Amino acid sequence: MSELVDACQEFDQQLARTIDIRIQPALVLQEIEAGSLRSWFISRIEDIDDDDLRNLNWKRIVGKFLVAGKKRTVDAISDTTTIESADQLAEVERGIRQLAIETDLLQIPVYGTVSRPHLVRLYRRFSASLEILAREDSVVLVTEGGRSRVNPHFRLSDEQAEQLVVTESITNRGELILKVKKPDFLGTSMWDLKHDGRTVPTKILDEQWLLEFQSGTVAVQPGDSLRARVETTTHYSAERDVVSVHQTVIEVLEVIRQEQSTQLDFPTEDDRE
Repeated sequence: MSELVDACQEFDQQLARTIDIRIQPALVLQEIEAGSLRSWFISRIEDIDDDDLRNLNWKRIVGKFLVAGKKRTVDAISDTTTIESADQLAEVERGIRQLAIETDLLQIPVYGTVSRPHLVRLYRRFSASLEILAREDSVVLVTEGGRSRVNPHFRLSDEQAEQLVVTESITNRGELILKVKKPDFLGTSMWDLKHDGRTVPTKILDEQWLLEFQSGTVAVQPGDSLRARVETTTHYSAERDVVSVHQTVIEVLEVIRQEQSTQLDFPTEDDRE
């Protein structure tokens, strides 16, 4: 349940930004009913300089909008087990923007909508939280607008989520030096290789080199580096933000041993993962 609440909290923040980026809502637990897992939440909204908002009762209006926005997103998946096309998301986005327009809060009526990556992230978090439900469990969103049942069979994988967000991909081939964070000693999974501060799960296709590595002829330890010919595909969203990077080693040219040093080497944030 905590994953669902966290997802709704994050989504509330994105909904609020469609009206004004300064609005900061927070879901607050109001009551838990005994004998069940039924919880009641209210949206608490921080004060802002409201010169740009035409209604003095804007907090109440924003609160209703947040509830209606969440209901719209839940209703969109009530009769489906997954999201198969971007058209389904576009319909939800248009609905949220119309709800924002109907608040009539802005002096200059320039309303946005929730970005595609954030909407997909919400549905992905819904899916993850529903996977742990028992067969007899159910999730229902109860609001002033009625009851909206969250489809317990709804699923959205990481791969599906990426496909829904990506609008452009660029593939490059070149020679890189990749630092080994975690080798694949068993030959059944990806290598974790670092480049430019980013760790990317990487498939190595150089079969001859892999045979030498797995037989012990070539030794590689975490901290060593591989000079290799690499194919890198970078996927972008409509906003031109990087969604993901997929990396494949075509040929390993050299193993570069980690230099031994007495200098203190503080771990980066990525190393702590």
